[in-house]
Amino acid sequence: MEQIKRLFRERVNRAQWILGILVVSLSPSVFLAIIAQFDNQTVNAIFPFIAGLLLIPAFALSISLHVRRMHDTNRNGLYIILAFIPFVNFYYLYLLFKRGDESANAYGELPKRRGVISVILNTQ
Repeated sequence: MEQIKRLFRERVNRAQWILGILVVSLSPSVFLAIIAQFDNQTVNAIFPFIAGLLLIPAFALSISLHVRRMHDTNRNGLYIILAFIPFVNFYYLYLLFKRGDESANAYGELPKRRGVISVILNTQ
């Protein structure tokens, strides 16, 4: 449970967020594209199940990155709800690309330089 909570703590800067979102989005897509190349009846039957297994964790990690991006701008992670409100979502998009706080804020110190996987999984 502590590992799941850790996914939503601290901050990520813009570059870490962009790289993290790219990796989280493209990894399942590439894997599913490779699986789709097999013209096998069994593979075709279980393909939706495999896709679901890959996309659920990808969605959770994406939400985690968005919440930590909001923390970098000193905003609550619940601001992610703005993404689902028409026209207001433009403000959310602005917040995603806004420069983060340049000093410590309520959500932690400045994001450290780390590798992409370390950023996604929020490990030290």
